[in-house]
Amino acid sequence: MNPATTENADQTLGEASWFENETFWETIYPFIFVEERFTTAEAEVAELAKLTGTPFRKVLDLCCGPGRHSIPLARQGAQVTAVDRSPFLLEKARSRAELEKLAQYGKPVKKSEAAPVAKVKKSDDVREPKEPVAKAA
Repeated sequence: MNPATTENADQTLGEASWFENETFWETIYPFIFVEERFTTAEAEVAELAKLTGTPFRKVLDLCCGPGRHSIPLARQGAQVTAVDRSPFLLEKARSRAELEKLAQYGKPVKKSEAAPVAKVKKSDDVREPKEPVAKAA
């Protein structure tokens, strides 16, 4: 491999990696999370339920983003813990959950806080949830 291409292979922006950069997610959001992606997530969740042959009871959605899969899973009655390191994307997930009239998403918990477990957490602060993130109303 060419040294010029491997030199910046870690895709860093200053000290943070690209995926830690909130501006990146705010800029790219309208392009990668179009409404059609949320519609296809509904079908993906339904297909996964068929494939497993069992209803979802508890789900850990890592890198949940704006809740594309978390929301449909919660609507089906699953207790969902949605985790993402982006506060911007977690806020999008919370907004969608509120729009769907699902139980309120929790607030992100900072690593340094000794607060009660949040229902939606940053990925660097994963602990066992005490309550579901969202459930059908």
